[in-house]
Order: sequence, then structure tokens, then C-alpha cells
Amino acid sequence: MNYAAAIRSEPAAEGEQAMHSGRESRRNFLRHLALSPATARSSSQAAGGEYSCPKHPERVSSKIMQTTPSIGMVSRGWQPTSPIRAVHKGALSSLMTTRNQSLNKRAGIVEFILCISLLLFARFLWASPPPDEYLVYFGTYSGFTYMNEGLPAGGSHSKGIYVSRFRPATGEVSPPELAAEIVNPSFLAVHPNHRFVYAVTEDPLSLGPNFDHASYVSAFAINPATGKLRLLNIMPTGGTSTCYVSIDKTGSYLMFANFGSSSVTVSRIRDDGFVGEQTAFMKHVGSGKDPAFQSKSHPHSIDVSPDNRFAIVSDLGVDKVFVYKFDAATGQLSPDQPPFVEAEAGGGPRHFTFDSQGKFGYSLHEMSGFITVLAWNARNGSFTKIQDAKSLQPYFEGANDSAEIVVHPNGKFLYESNRRFRGPDLWGPDSIGVYAIDAARGTLTEVEQVAPGGTMPRNFAIDPTGAYLFSANEFSGNVVLFKVDGASGRLTPTTTQLKIDVPVCVVFVPPHRDTLTGIQKE
Repeated sequence: MNYAAAIRSEPAAEGEQAMHSGRESRRNFLRHLALSPATARSSSQAAGGEYSCPKHPERVSSKIMQTTPSIGMVSRGWQPTSPIRAVHKGALSSLMTTRNQSLNKRAGIVEFILCISLLLFARFLWASPPPDEYLVYFGTYSGFTYMNEGLPAGGSHSKGIYVSRFRPATGEVSPPELAAEIVNPSFLAVHPNHRFVYAVTEDPLSLGPNFDHASYVSAFAINPATGKLRLLNIMPTGGTSTCYVSIDKTGSYLMFANFGSSSVTVSRIRDDGFVGEQTAFMKHVGSGKDPAFQSKSHPHSIDVSPDNRFAIVSDLGVDKVFVYKFDAATGQLSPDQPPFVEAEAGGGPRHFTFDSQGKFGYSLHEMSGFITVLAWNARNGSFTKIQDAKSLQPYFEGANDSAEIVVHPNGKFLYESNRRFRGPDLWGPDSIGVYAIDAARGTLTEVEQVAPGGTMPRNFAIDPTGAYLFSANEFSGNVVLFKVDGASGRLTPTTTQLKIDVPVCVVFVPPHRDTLTGIQKE
């Protein structure tokens, strides 16, 4: 509806009358606030009576005729009585006219001050978020929808990184807004100080991992009031088709997994948040069982150990999980002994996470759907295999691409997502798997498999409070919110979903006192 047109369509006389009536109503209300009940009665009777003191009604005060009464005087109880002498009628009429004009002016001033105060108070409430409000950033593909046998397929209307505001206490989330315009920000990382976001950009003119020429990392400063991102600088990642970025525990280094160039690299983070020089480069060689997807090494993720002394690299192409020694003083990597742990042939390790206690590691294998449980020896940086949990049902026929793996903040449950294909244009059944973690042994027991609310759940994230899971469904272009039961681990879909073209990454930034709000409820 065009409200301006609607206002203009009202007859002028009716509009003026309505505005006048509204002003008079507000004035009368304010008069009742400013004056006592006795004053209100005296004002309504002022047209024809003389004033006397309510305690001594027989006394008629001529001082009223000689002195303009103030609000203070009236509020002390002067009221009209019997008609006064004609000689005083003109003076009283003039007096009351002056008095009403004075009251009207004062009421108008009070009304103006009250309105301004209410507006300022409302703005304060709107601009002051509750202490549990988070910023949520979404990375996207802006040049295509997905990779089909190593080549980009489909289109995208995305323009870059998007942001919403989220309240885990209620599940409320604001509509996504463009935070930064950038090509193909496929993976994001938030600095430990929560002031900066880093985005890896696959080749802006990507023709697939085998043809990319370069990838870049962009550093952004977060505006806590709006969630918008301000570009600081752009630097090469040192590889191609960079699909993953993480930050070490000190916030001093960025780590990259370069899927296309079979390498992992490390770059320094300056004190001002800018990306600095490269400090490490490690080249992987070899191939795997499946010639279509494992013709060479494909590092898919790199994460530091809880004590920041080691870096864990999942390599989909050679079916290995590598362990590197990490020097936090120099940013350099060096092979550990043993340098890797073997995965099953054709498994394709993709992403990795530690449990909340740092005692066990969980390796998600994209192609087989296995979740390998590994006991972690923090002293020498070595793994011992404990279990292969399986996300695929034995009767499933088709291709599996498991994607993301996350441990719940309470440490009791593990979640992983699965993208599945049964033939041309036959997607699914996709799922998010939920597993209970045995605290003593680290082993997994399946709780449930839940539909993700869309197609191709490439990424998901659980908010830091553990209350909600955000499922980013790449192909269907939506992010669906699930309520998480902290006691059972089970997921319940909500009615909330965000429309974002080709969402492929979700990260959270803790509350800022200056963050603006503007939210929709689930």
C-alpha cells in the first residue's frame, strides 16, 4: 500500500479536522497529567464562575482578578463558585483567555518533549540488542550452483557474503542482508577476537579444480553495529581451488587447504587484521582408488590440534589424514612421525574435528560416508583407529558425498551431513546424521538421520549455545533452522528458513553491544 497516496486521497477538511481532534485529545490528556483533578474541574467550569478557596467557600478572592494565576496556584485548589459581579466579567474573561493560551503553550511543550522522549527511548530499545544476539555470516557460490564431475554447473544470483542477526534464546533470526560483495566466498573463518572475518575465494572465473589458476583470501573488518564487512586486503592463498580456511588458536595464522593444487599453505595475520606473508607450503603427491575423483591429491581441510602444536589435514585424493607439527612462533609446518593415518581405499577424507576434551578425533569420509573415530595422543601427535561408524544404509544404491562434521558444544553428540545422488537429477535422500559420543571410549552410536529441509546440505553449523542447528542447503538455496535437544541430541525442524542463493558456509560471531536488531520469529 502507498501510504503517501492514501494520505493525499483524504479530503483536506477531514484531514485537518482529524489532525485537530488528535492534537486536542493529546493536549487534554497531557493537561490531566500536569494538573490535579480539582484543576481539571476548574478548567471545565471557568466560563462563568468566580473563584473561592475550597476550604473556605465563603471567601471570594479579589486577588484572582488582580493577578494572573499560575499553574501552581491553580493546582492548590482554586475552584469557581457563584456568578461574580459584572464589573469583573471582562477581566475574568481576559484572564482565562490568557490562562488557556499559557496552558496550551505549556501543554504543547510538554507534549513535544514527551514525544521526543518516547522516540528516543524506542530507538534506544531498537539499537540495544539483548546480550545473547549473534551475527551469522553465510558464504556462497556466486558464479555457479555446484560442481558436476569437476565442472561448474547451474547459475547463482548470490552477490557474496550475507549476514543475519540471531537470538538463540528464542530462535529469532533476521532476514539475510548482503554484508560484502565478493565472488565465490566458499569458506569463512572468524578470528578469535571476533573483529575480523576471512573468506577464501575460488578462482573468480572458475572452470573447475583442474583448470583454476589462482585462489585468494580476503580479510574483512566486522562492523558490530550493522554486521557489514569492510574489506581490508586481498592476498593469494598460495594454491588453487582453495576450499577451506581455518585460524590457529593464537589468531596469528591462516591455514588453507588447496584442493586443486594438491597443497596446504599458511599465511600470517597482522595485528591490524590484514593478511600478511606466507609462512608455510606443503605439497602432497599421490592418487587414490577412484580415478574419476582421486587422480591426484586433494587436501580438503586443515585444522590445528587443541594445544595448537599440530595441524591435521584431510586429503580426499590419497585417502590419508596427515599430521604436521606446527610452530606457532614462525608459522611453519613440518611432517610428524608417523606423518599420516590411512583411511579405507576410496573413502575420501574430507573434514575433521576433535571432541570437546581433545582426546578423540573424528574424520568424515566424503565418498564412503564413514566416520572414523581416532584416539589422539597429544604428547607425540599420533592417532590410533578405534571405530568406523557408517552413515550409509546398506541398501542404498547411488553416490554419496558426506560433507560437514561438528561436535555439539556440550560434547555429548556428533553431527554430520550427507549429500546423495541416485542418477541424473535424482537427488537424495540427503540427511543430517546424529550420533551419541561415548565419553570414555569416544565411540559413536547413531541416534537418528534427519532430512535437512532442502537439497545438498554442503555445510551446517550449531550456534555456540547449542540451541539451534543451521543447515545450508546448496542446491535448493535455503538455510533451515533446527531446534537441538541438548539431552537427546535430536533435531526438530522449525518453520524458519532463510532464502540465500547457493549457501555453502555458516559461521557465528558472538554478541556485540552495538549490533542493530530487526528480526523475524520462527
